[in-house]
Amino acid sequence: MTESENLKAYFTANRRKLVSVKAVEVMAGVPASTLKHFLDNRRGIPEHHLENIVNVLAIIGYQPTREYNIL
Repeated sequence: MTESENLKAYFTANRRKLVSVKAVEVMAGVPASTLKHFLDNRRGIPEHHLENIVNVLAIIGYQPTREYNIL
């Protein structure tokens, strides 16, 4: 599983209700709607943004794939 696939799997319908996608984007310092468009299958996500988002989500328990051990 790629890190992008893992990230999409993490954001279940219930988790999207509990975790503010906008707040994650702000904390990660990525452009507005970057994560939202990715989760809605409208765009891919650049690797440098993915890294920032993963680091923010790790604060609340997100587990990156073994291959993507950047923390």
